[in-house]
Amino acid sequence: MIPEDRLKIGENYVAFKIDVSDIYKLAIRPEDINFDRTAKIGYMLKIPDFDEYCFIVKLSDDIPKSQKECFDISRDHPDSEIGVIQSYNSESPDKSMLNFGEIELQLNPFKTIDNASHGKAKHQLFGYIGTKEEMLIIVEKYLGIDNPFLF
Repeated sequence: MIPEDRLKIGENYVAFKIDVSDIYKLAIRPEDINFDRTAKIGYMLKIPDFDEYCFIVKLSDDIPKSQKECFDISRDHPDSEIGVIQSYNSESPDKSMLNFGEIELQLNPFKTIDNASHGKAKHQLFGYIGTKEEMLIIVEKYLGIDNPFLF
C-alpha cells in the first residue's frame, strides 16, 4: 500500500512521489485510462542543483484496453487486477546522488507464430527542460492537467 503522503489523486490524474526513499509501485488499470489522449504518463521534477524543471512524457495508443488483454502480472500481488500505466519508486544506496524513478507503459501483448514471439507497438518518449511555468504549460498540452499537484 502506498502511504497517503506519497500519493495524490486529482481530477483525472494521479500524482506519485518519486524520491528514492522507499520502494513503491503505482499501476493504473486500462479501465481507468482516458484513451482519447495519446499521452498516458508524465514525470515532472525540479532538476537538482539547478533552477530548471524537467518533464518526461510517454505516448502510445498501443496498450491493452482491458484486463483481458493485460499480461504483466504483479509479482507481489498476482491475484490483483493488472495496471498498464506504471510508475516505480526505488530505494537508492546513495540518495544524495541517485534520484530516479521509472515510468512505463505495458504495450500490447506479443503473439506466437511458428514458435516465435511477434509484436508491434508504436510509442514515443519526449523530454523537456525549462522553467516551472513552461513545464506546466507542456503538462497541460500533453496530459490535459491544469495546475497538477507536485511533490
